[in-house]
Amino acid sequence: MELNHLREDAARIDWTEIFSTSAVDEKINMFNSRLTQLYDVHAPVRHVRIRHLPAPWLTAEIKTLQLLKCKAKAKYKSDSSPLNREKYRTSRNRCNKACRDAQRRHIHNSVLEEANSAKIWKFLKSLGVGKIKQNTASNSFDLNQLNKHFTSSVTIDLRLNLTHLINFLLLELFCHLLLLSLN
Repeated sequence: MELNHLREDAARIDWTEIFSTSAVDEKINMFNSRLTQLYDVHAPVRHVRIRHLPAPWLTAEIKTLQLLKCKAKAKYKSDSSPLNREKYRTSRNRCNKACRDAQRRHIHNSVLEEANSAKIWKFLKSLGVGKIKQNTASNSFDLNQLNKHFTSSVTIDLRLNLTHLINFLLLELFCHLLLLSLN
């Protein structure tokens, strides 16, 4: 996402319609609509389908064992005799053991070959090993702190009418939300 383009497009949005509307619900709907349009352009949702996960340890030998396992399973399903069951179990166990051993060898060799510890940990985290960073950002706001911020950040002139005050607060909230989303 190009942050400079996002900032430029956000600066070009016409906010006068939001300021001129007197109903708060309409202001929020218009604000959300404009913000959603902005994000649809600069950060569109992309649907990705992963067909096959990378498995560098799958060798031709393991693929042959998988094929034999599938054939034994199909034969056992069509004729569930004790002999076919035992053949399927044997081929399944042999295939699973070969996959497990090859995966372990791959991980072991990948860790031993890499000298950079950062790359080692990146590789291990891709496998699900290690601590997962917790997202500390929260979408929930403490309303008392939010209220305290807005009441202390602006001195309210009693001559301002309620519409101007709401417009100002919405703009201030928008700025904070935009800054939070860019971080």
